[in-house]
Amino acid sequence: MSRENNSSDVEWYFRENPERERFYEIFFAMCRKHNIKWENADEEQKALIEKFTWEAFENEHKNNDYA
Repeated sequence: MSRENNSSDVEWYFRENPERERFYEIFFAMCRKHNIKWENADEEQKALIEKFTWEAFENEHKNNDYA
């Protein structure tokens, strides 16, 4: 990979993405709500948090009519 491509990859990774930020806001809120620390969670707890997060994110997306 050339230096130019590496720079654009880095830019892409750190570019602000409001949807990604909102997803993680919901994710951390779900962890707090259910009193789960991700690093200590078992597979069942992680699956539930992921499910709750995606459902909340998709519902919010639908209700806000994002394109």
